Amino acid sequence: MKQLAGFILCLTILLTVAAFLASRAQSTSAPEEPQTRDSVALNILPLSDSGVYRLNQLLAFHTFEDANTLFVVNDDVMGGRSWSRIIPREGHVVFEGEVRPVQGSGFASVRSTPSPVDLSDYSGLAVKIMGDGSTYSFTVRTGESRGGVYWKVRMTPPAGEWAELTFPFSEFQAYRRGRQVQEDRPLDPASIVSVGFMASSGHSGEFRLHISEVAAWAPRLVEG
Repeated sequence: MKQLAGFILCLTILLTVAAFLASRAQSTSAPEEPQTRDSVALNILPLSDSGVYRLNQLLAFHTFEDANTLFVVNDDVMGGRSWSRIIPREGHVVFEGEVRPVQGSGFASVRSTPSPVDLSDYSGLAVKIMGDGSTYSFTVRTGESRGGVYWKVRMTPPAGEWAELTFPFSEFQAYRRGRQVQEDRPLDPASIVSVGFMASSGHSGEFRLHISEVAAWAPRLVEG
């Protein structure tokens, strides 16, 4: 009986050690979460409809270390609770997070590093984008912006499929701290310094936006 008890004890110890080693191996081989950064380069490529539009690549990124990057700006700069991040993917980036309104307002946004560009020869901006069925803002900042004024147009990219959306400069409206304001003149394409995307209090909760391309566009003249 003592030999049988000893055998059972040894077997129990061996099984316990084997289970521990198996769980340790499983935890070490588990896939890692995708690495995220506060800023990451955005690949800008010509839109497919280049036969109709004359295009200008606003930004050109070859590596994540390029000077021009995207960076996150959320309402925590004003005491809010919203958060967001940028995740690099092959050929595009994912802008995702959660808008948590405080007293009815909140936002999460991403912007390109300021870099002046003269787009006065173009008619508007175009994006290749995939959404989640919610409405977002496409934002523009200029070198002439005063008192935190920025320009935006609202869009609802289709969920689960890529879309190429175009916006004339005339559709962008002036805003300050989330409220529309009246400016003496419209958006000046010659003084654009930054573009971006925003999820605001109209979209409370989690969001996920795929961004592939941004370009300036103008109708291609047909030679007659």
